[in-house]
Amino acid sequence: MRFRAITDELLDRVNSKAQECIQKGKQRATVAVIVQHAETGLFLIIFGRENFSGNSLTNPGTVKGAVEKSEYILRAGAREILEEVGITESQIRFQTYGGSCSVTSLKGRKRNNGTSKKLYFIFHALYDGPLELKIDPREVLGYKWITLKEVKRSLRSLKSTRPDKYNALIRAFTALKKEKTHSNVMVLSQVAGV
Repeated sequence: MRFRAITDELLDRVNSKAQECIQKGKQRATVAVIVQHAETGLFLIIFGRENFSGNSLTNPGTVKGAVEKSEYILRAGAREILEEVGITESQIRFQTYGGSCSVTSLKGRKRNNGTSKKLYFIFHALYDGPLELKIDPREVLGYKWITLKEVKRSLRSLKSTRPDKYNALIRAFTALKKEKTHSNVMVLSQVAGV
């Protein structure tokens, strides 16, 4: 995985691939956004509601969600960020695109013994706002801000329960660690079709 600058041409290809995925219906097109706090450099990890009971903080990951039919991929990312953690479009700057990878989901459309496949389209975005977030408890149970050094420890509960998700996230964060600067920032309002 390699993060690269977001261009109109790249977004056209990613949007086409996401919409093709939706039309074929074999995998669920999912936008995943690694949110980094612009001032502190910390990364947002959220704790989802998938497949567990009680209020234990398990199932860590990034902000993510389904891309709807005819929905522009960055619009889907901004929508999911707002729904899950209350960050508005004006506070987010999409930086780079890391690629796509297939991940097995334990909820959603049930296939193959209670699982379904998702195709993650992974983006990196900077957040300009306070560290305290207003999460929607119907979407996520909690969140924390972490350094790159803390990623493996924070995601380790996935290693045995969701190895493909764990590996995808570790690859993405490792690629970000190697990335030095982000010269081409795409503010959502500058994106065609938004």
